[in-house]
Amino acid sequence: MTGGLLRQRRNLFITSVVIIFLRFGGVQVKKITLLGTELSFDKIEVLYVGIWIAFLYFLVRYYQYFKQEPDLGIMEEFWGKMNALSFRSLREEATKQYPSSENYGGEFQFSQLKKTAPFIRQGSVVVSRNESGEQEMEKYSIDIRKYSSKLLVAGVHVVVHRSMITDYFLPFLVALIALLYGFSGNWEGSFLNVLRALFNNSA
Repeated sequence: MTGGLLRQRRNLFITSVVIIFLRFGGVQVKKITLLGTELSFDKIEVLYVGIWIAFLYFLVRYYQYFKQEPDLGIMEEFWGKMNALSFRSLREEATKQYPSSENYGGEFQFSQLKKTAPFIRQGSVVVSRNESGEQEMEKYSIDIRKYSSKLLVAGVHVVVHRSMITDYFLPFLVALIALLYGFSGNWEGSFLNVLRALFNNSA
């Protein structure tokens, strides 16, 4: 993770947690002490406007830095695990469709299969060799719905055993919770309440 992304990640986490904490605690801010100076607010909505602006700013900045990040390696890790889990099953499926392929090789990497229908993937398998020793290929088909449990295991493997998900996607999840949780409600700092207060004061 680059230094720029790490900084934006930290800032987004902090503002998201502040919003969740204020909303969950039903906090009503009246005064703030800053560097020994006590600040009182006649219009407390101004403080919440600042919090929401900071939140949205850091969310956009994190997204921008995230898009500039080099390959995260998530899909590579996922397909590596899925290929290992499905290799034997794919070979058995190819042998079932073409018994002669048992003596030869083929494409048994799940990530290399070609999509031919919404739930159908195809791979190539060697079924024989001609008199010149050249391979004769055929296509075998699988229904990926039969591999749903393996796909799930591969996904869980990435989430549990690798830090990539928590490093890069957890900030988005926390920010989404903060946005949904703090958007409305009776809390004085909710996004809707702040907008209403601002419009009422300007009217």
